[in-house]
Amino acid sequence: MAYVDHAFSISDEDIMMETSYVERNRPPIKEIALAVSLLVFGVLGIVLGIVMTYNRVGGDRAHVENV
Repeated sequence: MAYVDHAFSISDEDIMMETSYVERNRPPIKEIALAVSLLVFGVLGIVLGIVMTYNRVGGDRAHVENV
């Protein structure tokens, strides 16, 4: 039980070892850029898929009777 008490305890050493709040208070640029790029490419893929479906682009037309 001593290990659990030690693992979840907050001491002065833990507070002193961390960097200041001002240095850590930056927005996560890489994560935001990844989320935005995934959103953009996802929406672009959906829009292009709808356009391709509307124009019947791709697929197997060899066995289609009503072309």
